[in-house]
Amino acid sequence: MLTTSHYLTEFQSLKFFDTLSDEEKMTLMANSRVISDHSRSNLIYDKNTPCNYIYFVVEGSVKVSTFEEDKEHISIILHKGNIFGECCLYGQEMTQFSAHTIEERTRIISINVECFKILMKHNFEFNLKVIEMIGEKIKKSEERLHNFATKDARQRIVEFLKENVENNGRRVGLEMLIKHGLTQQDIANFTGTSRQTVTTVLNDLKSKNKIHLRRKSILIRDLTALV
Repeated sequence: MLTTSHYLTEFQSLKFFDTLSDEEKMTLMANSRVISDHSRSNLIYDKNTPCNYIYFVVEGSVKVSTFEEDKEHISIILHKGNIFGECCLYGQEMTQFSAHTIEERTRIISINVECFKILMKHNFEFNLKVIEMIGEKIKKSEERLHNFATKDARQRIVEFLKENVENNGRRVGLEMLIKHGLTQQDIANFTGTSRQTVTTVLNDLKSKNKIHLRRKSILIRDLTALV
């Protein structure tokens, strides 16, 4: 069981909540819970679940996806500080997608939506942060749709690597390291390609010494040369 101090640490670890007073954070604590998973691909919520909670990633990664004809289509991949389940803020009653953990160690805060709406109503700066974060997600979704319409499979896989460097990369000397829990099938499901195509493209980039592959990480040698 988490103590109050541990619970408060979860909120303080996310800059998103910096605009809230200690009293407002305590209100959130009373209307939320921390979900900790220690295995990959655990279900957070399923499609057509009542929209009662807003979720934030504290540690690890989450994929939001849907299944059509037994094939998974990944809508978005989320990392620390990202919001999801926000559909309940604009009147949607049931979720349209499912959400699963990606990495073996993942922590998520789920917050009662009615409490969240009250804080948005009374704290303008916090409300603005929520709008900006949701707007950024919409922008990335639009960019992805553009990539699907204008870029071939290889280009979409390369764009996926670049986006992950931007969202979840860590500099190691002159190189960039992406740590992830994604399978090559996950990457295929996100980029609208096949697992075989992902394998071919990654191996080609590796043979040209543009990336170095490990089971749970990808090292980008030179981001500007990644084509």
